[in-house]
Amino acid sequence: MNVVKINLKKCLIYTLSFVLVFILVCTNLAYSDEYIIPEQRLEQIKQEKDVTKQKIDLSKQKEREFQAEVNAVEDEINKIYEELFKQLTELEDINSEIREIEWNLEIQRNRITSLENELRDKYELLTERIIEMYKGKESGFLSIFSNSINIQDFVNKWKLLNVVADKDAEVIEEILYLRNKILTEKAAVENERELYEQKREKQALLIESTEKKQSELQGVYNKKFSLLTQAKKNTANLIYLLNQLEAESRRIEAFLAGLRAGNFSGRFLWPTVLAPISSGFGYRSYPRRAFHYGIDIAAPYGSPIYAAAGGQVVKIVYGWGGGYGNYLIVYHGGGYTTIYAHCSKIVVSNGQSVKAGQVIAYMGSTGFSTGSHLHFEVRINGVAKNPINYL
Repeated sequence: MNVVKINLKKCLIYTLSFVLVFILVCTNLAYSDEYIIPEQRLEQIKQEKDVTKQKIDLSKQKEREFQAEVNAVEDEINKIYEELFKQLTELEDINSEIREIEWNLEIQRNRITSLENELRDKYELLTERIIEMYKGKESGFLSIFSNSINIQDFVNKWKLLNVVADKDAEVIEEILYLRNKILTEKAAVENERELYEQKREKQALLIESTEKKQSELQGVYNKKFSLLTQAKKNTANLIYLLNQLEAESRRIEAFLAGLRAGNFSGRFLWPTVLAPISSGFGYRSYPRRAFHYGIDIAAPYGSPIYAAAGGQVVKIVYGWGGGYGNYLIVYHGGGYTTIYAHCSKIVVSNGQSVKAGQVIAYMGSTGFSTGSHLHFEVRINGVAKNPINYL
């Protein structure tokens, strides 16, 4: 039974030792995410601004290059549009001429048909008359000699027959002339129509080629315009970033100017009530041998904690805080910061300006702590210094 108790005790000791080591390791990481002092941030901002300005110059150069390319493609597209419009206009004129030719051709076809019908009728009439004359069915050329008539009747009939024959001959000649003329015109119109058809086909092929080229150019234009838009967007983002950096720089400079107006001398007030130092700056052996970056001031739980000098609260952490529990950092200018750890309560807010001696928190035992105390640090440009030398 005693053996079981001893084993349980050993397990408990090992477990507590492991937890303690873990806590101590975490404690050493308390300020791995340390606040960057304004002067250092200003230098970072200066470097970032220089880099950003170079990027803006490069982005603007890209903008100019892409804009020139876009303009060049736009000019080509406009020329293509003009050429295409010209070709479409010519094609429409050709189509109009062809429609007019087809209309005239149809009229002439109807006219030819009408004249051919008239010619056929007259030809048939003339044929019948000649047949009748030869058969003797009508008074015609032969009847003049076969019938007993006086000289005067003969002369009159002969004249009449000649007039009829001459008239028929004139009609036939006129019809034949007109028919030949119309056929000639028809052939000419057909030839002209064929030429226009060939021209229209050639024009249509040219329009198709132009539209294809225009489509290809439009694709190039879209790509170039997309690159230009992206370059402009990139420039705008860079300018926005530069403006943000400049605004941050102005805020920090104004903050530092306010701190300089306070005439901080580099000397700090005692940060709490009068109480003994339970652990000093430097290496210590309890709870293990490690470097202690500040001093521990032991005072009753809830004792007030004062700002050691005027400045601005730049960081507040609640909870475990890497072993430091609830803590805050105050920046005083010139690279000086003070840190107040293991607080039970913090009564200021991040970004708030504080005066020397102002209550900023109350003492506690949060984080890794063996009892109520204030862990107080002084850092210059991020390097921990012995607070005793500045009090």
